[in-house]
Amino acid sequence: MPLVENSVNYFVDRMVKVVNKVRVMEICSGYDEVAFEEAWSSCPLGEIDRSPYRECRYLETFRSFDCQRLVPYRKWRCEECQKLYGPLKRRTEAAAQDRRHVNTPNIYLTEEQKLKKLKDQQKELYNARTRLTQLRRRMQEVIQKKGDQIEDAMSDEFADILRNADITPAQSIFIQQQIKASQQKNASGIRWHPTMIRLALSMHLTSPAAYELLRQTGVVKLPSRRTLFDYSHSKPVNEGIDKVVLESVSERLARFKEKLKKFRVLMTDEMYISQNLVFQKTSGRLIGYTSLDDLDAEVKSLEKCLDKPNEEVEKTVATKVLVYMIKGVTNGIKEVVATFAVGNLSANQLYMWTWQVIGALERSGIAVIALVCDGSSVNRTFIKKHTPATPDPSNHGIVFDTWNKAAPHRRLFFSL
Repeated sequence: MPLVENSVNYFVDRMVKVVNKVRVMEICSGYDEVAFEEAWSSCPLGEIDRSPYRECRYLETFRSFDCQRLVPYRKWRCEECQKLYGPLKRRTEAAAQDRRHVNTPNIYLTEEQKLKKLKDQQKELYNARTRLTQLRRRMQEVIQKKGDQIEDAMSDEFADILRNADITPAQSIFIQQQIKASQQKNASGIRWHPTMIRLALSMHLTSPAAYELLRQTGVVKLPSRRTLFDYSHSKPVNEGIDKVVLESVSERLARFKEKLKKFRVLMTDEMYISQNLVFQKTSGRLIGYTSLDDLDAEVKSLEKCLDKPNEEVEKTVATKVLVYMIKGVTNGIKEVVATFAVGNLSANQLYMWTWQVIGALERSGIAVIALVCDGSSVNRTFIKKHTPATPDPSNHGIVFDTWNKAAPHRRLFFSL
C-alpha cells in the first residue's frame, strides 16, 4: 500500500514500536556448548548454524528446527533449543563408549561405532563358519569310527518309513529322546524333554511297579524315580488350605464376565494312605501324623487319659487323607484346595474343617453353592448339625440346605 499523508505517521509509529521491541531482544544462541559439539552432526532434531547474523554471542551453534530465533536479552536460548539438552547429552555419552549394545540401531551410532560393529559381526560370522566346519569334520570322524554300515536296501526302507510315516509331534519327541538317551554313557547327564517328563509322571502315578519294571528291562529309556520325585515335589505340599491354589483359581475366575461361571461346588472325600512317617528335609518335620486343632487335640488327649491314665499319650499316625476339591458348575475348572491327615474322622472335625475351607474360598472370591460327599455315617451326622434353610415338608428332619456362614445371603446345598 503506497504511503500517503494520512498513513505516514501511522507507519512511523509502527516501525518505532517494532524497532524498540527488537532492541530488547537477542538472537537465540542455540545449544552452542562445546561439550556436545561431536553430537551435532548425528542429531536429527536440529541443524548446525554458522552465525549468519554476524552475532558476537556465538560463532557456530546447533539450532532446533523449531527455534524461535529471538529471545529476551536476559535469556541465552529459546525453549525449543533448550529441549536439545537431553538428546545431545545421550548421543555424546554414547559416542564416548568404545562398544555399544549389539541391538542398538545404526542411526544411534557414530561412524567409528558402526565400523566397530561391522568388524565384530564379521568376526562372529567367521568364528561361526569355523565352528560349523569343525563340527562337520568331527561328525564324519565319529561316523567312520562308531557308525555301522547299512545295506542300501535297508537304508532306503528306513528312509521311506520315516519320510512317509504320519508321526505326531509327541511321537517324534519320544523317538528323539530314546535315541539321545541310548547314546549317553552316564544316565545322570540326560536332559529330558518336558513331554517325556509328563509321560513318565503319568505312567508312574498309574502304576509305580509297572513303571520300574519297564525301566529296568531297558527296552524303553525312562527318567529315574529320583528325577520324577524332584519334578513332582518342586512345589512344597503342606496340609491344610493351599493358598497358592486359591489365588490361582481366583485369578482364573476373575476373567469370567458371567456370574454363573463363578459358582463352585465343593466336594470332599477320604482317601486311604500307607501308615508311614516321612521326614521332610525342607521343614525338618515328620509327616504322617493326624491333623488336629488345639481344642480338638486337648479333648482327644483328655479322653485317652481318662480311659488309660497310666499310659503315655502318643500321636495317632494318619491312615487317611481328607481331600477338598472345587469344581465349576458350568466349566471344567477343578482343583484340590485343601488336605487334612486323619485317623478316625469325627463329625466335629469335618464340621470345623469344612467351614474353614468354605470361608477361605469365599474370602478369595470363589462362591460355593453346594457341598457333595458320600453317604457315610460321619457325613450324615455332619449335615444334621446344620440348621435347615428350607424346612422339611415331611417332618423327617432331613437337611438339604443351610445358610452359608461365609456368605449369609446365599444358601449352601448338600448332596450325598
